[in-house]
Amino acid sequence: MAQDHIDYFLTANHCVSNQGEASTTEYYWFYQTSTCNGTPPNPASVSRTGQGADYLQGRNRTQDNDFAFLKLRQATPGGVTYSGWTASHPGSGAAVKGIHHPDGSYKRISHGALTSETANYWTMRWSSGVTEPGSSGSPLFNSSRQVIGQLWGGSADCSNPTGTDDYGRFNVTFPLISKWL
Repeated sequence: MAQDHIDYFLTANHCVSNQGEASTTEYYWFYQTSTCNGTPPNPASVSRTGQGADYLQGRNRTQDNDFAFLKLRQATPGGVTYSGWTASHPGSGAAVKGIHHPDGSYKRISHGALTSETANYWTMRWSSGVTEPGSSGSPLFNSSRQVIGQLWGGSADCSNPTGTDDYGRFNVTFPLISKWL
């Protein structure tokens, strides 16, 4: 039986906070190196999805956990891997990975662990790599490669590799978007 995929996109609300902004978004795919620290591709050479998105649901930091849930208006290119998610609690100290594009640069992967939590956010510290400005909205994955959050921000960066980052908790987001999933 063929499985249909709907091109949903999770990010931070401070990145896309309303339909007007969602309508102008463009998505770049496979903007990554073929080897660790390899030569990045020219952004003009990678696949893109244009025509914006529909803003389905979102909350800002004062309302909730800073998320925006979108539906792309144009199909993603072939070869895209769809991420799974879980609304399960990962547990303190759980290993996590962040996949992001700092300052619009090519894909980076950071490794770390959850250190604490609030009602709306996971706080984590990186053991390898960091995030940088421009990484906002990027997903946080558990050890089963499921999305458990989206980056709000934090103090970790190349000049402060021991800083922490806060990710909106997907288990808080999920009840607000479950009707689409």
